[in-house]
Amino acid sequence: MKTIITAVVLALSVSAHADMNADQLAKEVAAEVSKDLPQQLAGDMTLTAVAALGNRLIAKAQMDYDRAHTNQVMEKTGWTYEQMMVAHATQTKSDICSNGNTKALIDLGGEVIYKYFYSDGILMTEVSVKSCE
Repeated sequence: MKTIITAVVLALSVSAHADMNADQLAKEVAAEVSKDLPQQLAGDMTLTAVAALGNRLIAKAQMDYDRAHTNQVMEKTGWTYEQMMVAHATQTKSDICSNGNTKALIDLGGEVIYKYFYSDGILMTEVSVKSCE
């Protein structure tokens, strides 16, 4: 997850968050990040789209593997699918809330949503962060 947030940070030139509302900041972030898409974020993940919808920043990430791969990982670890997705969401929230730009958006009343898709286009999970509490 850190690679996603890092990519967003590197693409931003937003410095005056106090002068923006959540809608404006979401739009600015989406515009800046979109210029460099698609963007390889990790060995198994590509950021393919970023959009602003009001005060929401919505990002789409494409995994380089399918559900069968996730099932293999679950067999090896003994985790359930739900446990894996909770861990995924926890890490995503931690990354979003430790990043100055995405945290600023949330602090302004915005929301950051990541939609993760398997390589075959099936939704793996969606993580929504509205608070860093």
